[in-house]
Amino acid sequence: MGQIWTDIKDPKDSVDGKRRADKLKVLFTALMSLTVAVQLNVVFMTTATSVQLMGGGFNPMATDAITFLEREFPYPYMATRFEFLAGLLTFMGAIAIKAWTRFASLPALSRATTLLLLATLSRMVAFDYMQDLPGIWNLVKDFTVVIFTGARITTPLSIISMGLFAGAIFNYVQALRHKLEEPEPANPYPYGVSDGANKPIA
Repeated sequence: MGQIWTDIKDPKDSVDGKRRADKLKVLFTALMSLTVAVQLNVVFMTTATSVQLMGGGFNPMATDAITFLEREFPYPYMATRFEFLAGLLTFMGAIAIKAWTRFASLPALSRATTLLLLATLSRMVAFDYMQDLPGIWNLVKDFTVVIFTGARITTPLSIISMGLFAGAIFNYVQALRHKLEEPEPANPYPYGVSDGANKPIA
């Protein structure tokens, strides 16, 4: 979790380099924060759902486990699948940004590490398609449908949670759009017109 506040620097000591580093820092922090948030939520939801499973009070009959979970626990099932995958993708994206900037003085190493991490990220996305599963876009669609049809945003706390999440995303976007102010050039004559003794003329 300490990696959320890691510093990212651009090897080029220039205004453009600092601007690029600032934007990468915001993007890295956003991705790592999302990783921590969604993965902790996955742990919480799976723990709570396992307690419900042990408690009973539902129809255990189904042709398979997926049908059972989709019928009895639609929101925990879809949210766990979606948020676990999303957390992995944001984590790999953040580490790729860190590797790209960390090894910037060694371009070949920087490219190799970043490409390896991006390849792993792409393979995760492609896995659903290779296994004839619904795929990531259908997963996003099903998760959205479950949220809005499963009465998950009608309670006061859920509405507050959605508002806070939207506010976080909005401020991350604002931070990415923020322009680094160029420092004013230093005045070569801080004392004005000098009399030869580095003192301003009265």
